[in-house]
Amino acid sequence: MKTFASICLLSLIVTGCSPDAALTEPIATSASAYGKKASAGPSNAANDKDYTGIIYYRILDAYYALPPDSRTLEDIISTGESLAFQDAGFLALTDLPLYQPLSVPDLEPYTTAQVQDIKILLSEEYGSRARNVFETITLELASLKNSDASYDEVYSYLVGVEQEVIEDALIPEVQASAILVTSSLLRYGMHHDKKRKRRDRDWDWMTTSIAATANAALESDAQAIVVSFATDVYQD
Repeated sequence: MKTFASICLLSLIVTGCSPDAALTEPIATSASAYGKKASAGPSNAANDKDYTGIIYYRILDAYYALPPDSRTLEDIISTGESLAFQDAGFLALTDLPLYQPLSVPDLEPYTTAQVQDIKILLSEEYGSRARNVFETITLELASLKNSDASYDEVYSYLVGVEQEVIEDALIPEVQASAILVTSSLLRYGMHHDKKRKRRDRDWDWMTTSIAATANAALESDAQAIVVSFATDVYQD
């Protein structure tokens, strides 16, 4: 896996792909989610990390367009990395050189975790304010799930949280950025469209997947995207 990533990074350098290149195209603003009509799309222009969600959305669509295959964690990681390194936006991420190829032991603590308290699963690098944000997100999303909420409701909630984080000067910049990445990935990951015929979203995955993604987001946008993909798809 490390060899694969190294080859891709070398290809990026050789082809001269600019880290400042345009990363994304807007996602359509209509969808059906959880059996109810949703009018709001997954994008949020106020979140300057929203490009991570758009890249993730494309990777998910590419994955669910593939024929059904092995669902082992190792194979999902391998497929996710392969699809990510074929995405122009992913290759244009400025922090791509920080990406560390994933292995099963990296993610097993999350996929096998019995505890659902996200504060225990989160990195110790997060301060109390950031931890409280993540705890609130997981509790509210669970409540929305139990009430059979529409995607519009989920979207509005997450966008509201993001705005609060953007305005909260007491959350350190690195931690605030990681929260915005994680929330963007959540918004796009939970957005259904008819392309994903095999995707049956069960929100039970979210506490451990959010923790894994949040921890990876402290390392790089690239790391967060692939970790979110692997933990999400594996527990889908």
